[in-house]
This record gives sequence, C-alpha cells and structure tokens, in this order.
Amino acid sequence: MSSFLTEGGPAVKLEVGETFEGTVLSISELDDRKPDGEVQTWGDGTPKKVWVFNMTPTGSEETVSLWVRSNLVKVVREAAREAKVADLVGCALKVQRIEDGKPTQKGYNPPKLYQAKVTPGAPKATSSFVQAVEEDPF
Repeated sequence: MSSFLTEGGPAVKLEVGETFEGTVLSISELDDRKPDGEVQTWGDGTPKKVWVFNMTPTGSEETVSLWVRSNLVKVVREAAREAKVADLVGCALKVQRIEDGKPTQKGYNPPKLYQAKVTPGAPKATSSFVQAVEEDPF
C-alpha cells in the first residue's frame, strides 16, 4: 500500500504557549511551497525544504503530521544533538511554541519561536533530517 494512503494525518498547529509531544514514526522531506503551489527558493535558487514528521501523540493512537520548517528546524536539530541521536524515527519529540519574535522586515510576519526536547527511542527506519545538519542554509 502507498505511504500516501497510510502515513500522515491532521497537521499539528501550535499557538504561543502550547506544547505537543509524541513519537516520531517517519520523516518526509519536501520542497516548501507558497499557498499558490509555487516552490519557495533561497536567493541562489535552491528550493527551501520542509520536513513532515508523522507522529503518534502521547496518549493517543492517531497519526498526526508536524510540519518542521524555519526556526523549528534549528530547534529540533539542536535537541537531537543534545540527545545524541543520529535519527529521530522512534524517538519521543516534545515541541513548545514559546513566543513570536520580531519581524525581520516591515510587512513580514513575526517568526514563530520554539523549544524542543528529544528522548531517544528504538529506531524503526531512517531519515535524512538529522544527517542534513551541515547542509542547513539557515
């Protein structure tokens, strides 16, 4: 059966002060897109990336999707390094949206700021998320 039909679920949306915790089942890397479907790119034309973490929330059996982009990428990678894990699949991940930062330019939305904690678990598969640390263009 296709992973399109078996993976994912409703997207996790965190407001300031909210926390989400669950176990990472799989991670998919996608080109990040604008609402109109156009691929977002860096100044050099390289596509921006977004990682979709398919997860089971703590205390639930449903599968949800945590879309990891922008500041959340840095925070989750730092938490993975602190936990000394090479792969996040099978790990517990706790994410909290702590505040909104200051917009970098007039007319821009403020950046969403997070904190995260990774607790090692038994890996079930592999992902390129943590391995791409050195390639992070942020």
